[in-house]
Amino acid sequence: MRVRVKDLVPNPFRDIKNYPIDLKKVESLAKSITETGFWDNILARKKDGRIEIAYGHHRLIALQRDCAPGFVIDIPVKELDDAMMIKIMANENDEQWAITPGIVHETVRVTKEFLLSSHGLTFIKTKNPKRKIDYFHSQEAFQIAEFLGGNWNEYRVALALRRLESFAKGELDKKSVESLPTERSARDFYAAVKMVKPSKKAQQIVAVKIVKSRSGESSEEGIIHGRYRIEEELFKAEHEDEEKVRKAKAKADREVRRLMFEKLLSRVINKVIGVRQELELLSEYQDYLVSDHYQKSSKGQAFTRVMAELFKTFRSLMSPKESADLIESFKLLLVKEKE
Repeated sequence: MRVRVKDLVPNPFRDIKNYPIDLKKVESLAKSITETGFWDNILARKKDGRIEIAYGHHRLIALQRDCAPGFVIDIPVKELDDAMMIKIMANENDEQWAITPGIVHETVRVTKEFLLSSHGLTFIKTKNPKRKIDYFHSQEAFQIAEFLGGNWNEYRVALALRRLESFAKGELDKKSVESLPTERSARDFYAAVKMVKPSKKAQQIVAVKIVKSRSGESSEEGIIHGRYRIEEELFKAEHEDEEKVRKAKAKADREVRRLMFEKLLSRVINKVIGVRQELELLSEYQDYLVSDHYQKSSKGQAFTRVMAELFKTFRSLMSPKESADLIESFKLLLVKEKE
């Protein structure tokens, strides 16, 4: 269909403010059009008297910039519903260009809103037991990924949903994250922010440093990448002098130790409960346990030794006073049994 360039409008699901045009892409495409002419790499639909393009926004900008308002192009115009317009938009950049965090966030946000409004979906949060990685997955991540298809797997969508939620809570600076060059850098940045909990100003300072280090504008500190390196930079930005950095880092380390302790303690408690149940079953065979034959056997001696070592370890985990009180309690118990 022959259409005037000025009559084409963007995909209604593409918010240009949140899903910006990359000027480098426009320049590259403008050069290509100049050298080889325009190819029909724009797909559109007719709706409510307008011609909305599904993909080809950067080509459209290049044409609008360099061609006269009345310039006519021949493009395919097909019947496309809203769902297909979103899917085409989501996969356009993935196929031809490096996708940025901003594009990922906007695509996931728009898709979630569309599914909720048009399909009436209720997203139920669940944990996926098949995942070995320690990430929270939900029904909404699964349904969005299934709807978009292509490279939009559940893992990518789940990470984007986490960041969107963090934006809404004011924990994560949206502008800083979306200025980063890759999804990997956005993931590492988010993880570092969750650990350090820096101000938005500190996030902005570090985001600029990351971008400059990647572009070669700043070679003083080398390329800044990886969660732990970003954590270090956020600490520096958040705390101006070394003493503040040291104290803040020590506080963070204590928090990590506390979380590890609680996790380990829960695991030990569950195991001890299991051992206690086994010992209670073993008490039914006390006549064998105290017999001379068993006491002199290698298994009997090993059991006695292990129980003694277990008691010693248990005492070492208690305070001196609690340990002394425990010994006294055992003494009283033994006296009563003899009586």
